[in-house]
Amino acid sequence: MKILSDFGKGLDTLSSEIQAVPSWVYLAAVILILSCLVFYGLVIPRLHIPSEKKIFWRRACVWGLTVIYMVCVLLITILTRESSELYRMNLAPLNGFRDFDHINRELIRDGANLLLFVPLGIGFAWQHGKKRIFLHSLGFSFGFSLAVELFQLGGKFGIFDVDDLIFNTLGGLLGAVLVWIWRKAFRKKRAYLIAVRVALVFLLVLVVGAGGAFGAYHYLRTSGAEKLQGNVSTVALSMESREEGTIPANRETDLIYHNGKAYRFNEEMITLLFMGIDQRSEEVEQILGISGESGQADTIFLVAMNPLNDKIKVIAVSRDTMTEIPIFDARGNYLGEEKNHLGLAYAFGDGREKSCQYMVDAVSRLFYGIPINGYAAFNMSAIATINDAVGGVTVTVPEDLSSVDPLLTKGATVTLKGNSAFYFAKWRNTAIHDSNTLRMNRQKIYLENFFKQAVKAVQKDYTLPATLYQELSQQMVTDISLDKAVYLSTEALNMTFGGEDLIALKGTAVQGSVYDEYKVDDDALYELILDVFYIEQEVKK
Repeated sequence: MKILSDFGKGLDTLSSEIQAVPSWVYLAAVILILSCLVFYGLVIPRLHIPSEKKIFWRRACVWGLTVIYMVCVLLITILTRESSELYRMNLAPLNGFRDFDHINRELIRDGANLLLFVPLGIGFAWQHGKKRIFLHSLGFSFGFSLAVELFQLGGKFGIFDVDDLIFNTLGGLLGAVLVWIWRKAFRKKRAYLIAVRVALVFLLVLVVGAGGAFGAYHYLRTSGAEKLQGNVSTVALSMESREEGTIPANRETDLIYHNGKAYRFNEEMITLLFMGIDQRSEEVEQILGISGESGQADTIFLVAMNPLNDKIKVIAVSRDTMTEIPIFDARGNYLGEEKNHLGLAYAFGDGREKSCQYMVDAVSRLFYGIPINGYAAFNMSAIATINDAVGGVTVTVPEDLSSVDPLLTKGATVTLKGNSAFYFAKWRNTAIHDSNTLRMNRQKIYLENFFKQAVKAVQKDYTLPATLYQELSQQMVTDISLDKAVYLSTEALNMTFGGEDLIALKGTAVQGSVYDEYKVDDDALYELILDVFYIEQEVKK
C-alpha cells in the first residue's frame, strides 16, 4: 500500500509543480505544438516542392516541437523551485536509494525524471539520420540536462543533483531507442515486426490515455483548489484583540494580540462545514413554503485543513449550542436574530441550499466570522453507505447500545457495517439529560477510526472519492463540486489526523425549559480559534 500512497503523492507534487506555471504558457505551447503538427502532417505533404525540401521542413517542425518542449521543461524548473542563499548539490549517485524508508518516493522521482526526457529523446532522434543516433541522442540529452542543473545551481534555486542528470540522460536515450524500434518495425512486413508494431501502437495508446487521465486529474485538482479559496459565509471576520494592555503602539492592523502574543489569520486554511441532517426521508428533501419543517442539523463538524503543517483538525459542535440564528415565521418571513439551538438554523430554510447557508452563517458567526470555504449536509442514513464504502470501521463500543443493535454491547470491539454504523453514530437516548454529549463522544471515536480506514481505502482505489460522490448525490446537499472533492481528497491523503485533533467545543450542558441547552465557554472558544485558525507571529518591540 505504501507504494500506492507514494505514487499518489508523486502525482500531487507533479500537479502542484505544473500549476505553478502560468496558464498562458501552456496555452501558447499548445498552439505552437498544434501548428507544428498541422504543418508536418497536412501542409508539407501538399506542397509542390522537391522531396529534399519536404524532408528539411519536416525536420524543422520536429526541431520546433523539441525546442517548445525544452522551453516548457526549463520554465517548470525555474518557476517551481524555491530560491536559496546557498549553492546546493548532490554528487553521490543513487544516494536516495540508501534510505529504505523513502525508497518508493525515490523510485517515483527518478522514474519521473527518466520519463520527462523521453519526449526529448524522441524529438531529437526523429529528425536525426541513421548514423550514431544513440550516441548523439545520449550527448544531446546529457547536454540539456547538464545545462538545466547548472542553471539551478548558478541561480541558487533547486539542487544540482547527479541523479537527475543520470535519469534525464537515460530518458533521452530511451526515446531514441523507441524511434529506432519504430523505424525497424515499419520497414519490413515480417511476423515479429508486425507484433512489434502492435505493441508500439498499444504503448502509444496507453501513454496518450495516461496523459489524458493525468490531464483530467490535474484540471480537476487545480480548478478545485481555485474555487475553494472563496468564502461561502456572509459573515465578516470579527476577531479582535483582548487584553488591550499587551498591544504595542506600532501594532499591525491585521494582527490579533492575546496574552502577550501576536497572531495572524492563516489564509491557507481550508475550512469545511459538515452536517448530518435528521429527516424522515432517506433523501435530503426540499420543503417549499413552510418554514421550520426542513429537519435539523443533528450532527455538526467544522473541519480545518491546514496545508502549512499538513494537519486536519475537526471541531465537534453540539446541535444544542445556544447561539444567534435567523428566525422566520411559518410562511418564511424573516423575524430577526434570536438565541436558539444551533441545529434549528437548518430547519428555517428550504431543506437544501438555503438551509445550508443559514447553518454556514450561524456557525461562522459563532466562531467570530471565521471564513468557511465549503459545506456538505448528509442525510444521517448516508452513514451506512459511506461506512461500507471504506470497508467498515472498527471501534470499541463505549456504552451499551444493545437495545437498538445487539452487536453494540459495552466494551465490545466491532467492525461496524451497514445499520450498525448508523446506530453507533446517530442513536441517543433522549430520556437522558445531555445525551447528545454521549453521542458526540461516540462520533469522536468513530471519526478517528474512520479516517484511518478511509486513507487505506483511497490508497487502494483512488477513484473512490469520485465514485462515492456520485453515489451520495441524492443523500446530500453540498457546494463541494467534483473538482473540489478531488482536490480535498488528495490534500487529505497527505495530512495527518489523530484522536487529539478531534476537539469538542467546550461548554456547559444545562436543562432548558423544554430541551437540553449547551452554553459555549467563550474564553475557551476564543483560545481554540487562535490555536486552529491563526499563526503565531513574532512580536516586534
